[in-house]
Amino acid sequence: FSKYFDLALTTDIYTGGSYMVDATTRYARRYKYNGILDISIARNTFGLPETPTFQVSRDFNFSWRHSQDSKAHPGTSFSAAVNFPSSKYLKNNSYEVSQILTQSVNSSISYSKIFTGTPLSLTASATHNETLQDGKMNFNLPNVNLTASRIMFFPGENSIKKHWYNNLGISPNLNIQNQINTTEATIVNDMSNLRNYKSGATLTAPISTSMKVFKYFSLATSIGYTEYFYTRKNILSDYTRADSVQTNTLYG
Repeated sequence: FSKYFDLALTTDIYTGGSYMVDATTRYARRYKYNGILDISIARNTFGLPETPTFQVSRDFNFSWRHSQDSKAHPGTSFSAAVNFPSSKYLKNNSYEVSQILTQSVNSSISYSKIFTGTPLSLTASATHNETLQDGKMNFNLPNVNLTASRIMFFPGENSIKKHWYNNLGISPNLNIQNQINTTEATIVNDMSNLRNYKSGATLTAPISTSMKVFKYFSLATSIGYTEYFYTRKNILSDYTRADSVQTNTLYG
């Protein structure tokens, strides 16, 4: 199909109205990246149309594997391992016993970057977990971590004699997390409403230094700063009885 990717289309058709269509593409560029993408849709019928037990199940599956060659962009990496089937897809369409008995599926996407010439580095990720038995899903996206290697306030690079303040430095870190719980039936509505997300951030900034004491001993000291940020908070109102406690949620 192409020197960089191929495409395979397959279909299964059964009497009674059941079918499955699958599209799979593999792609690769030497010293850059490679991966495989698979999309399937299926319709399965159970029983006879004229009986009250007749059922129709419409299922889908989306899977993606991607990896980046370390030589492509030094200091930057990206990878993906996505498994996103409907809750009954594996049970109704797989011929492998291990997949039919699978109780949960997981996905992850990660990105990292080192900013050359600066002390900064960034990591970002998204994860997904689904319980196939009841269709419940948990997403963590995006989770971001911005870190700076130790920054010296007064490095004194040209000083022959070092003072305590020459070793005084700070190592800031910012961590941002977003989480949402949803179900297969309500995922579109839930994820389009920002109030359904549990979001927060943590900023830490430890400051430390070290010095020589009496020529033979080293003394190290540090002080830490931590700040928490939230997009909502719960206020509990107690009206003297445990069964009358009310919770009010404030956003922003």
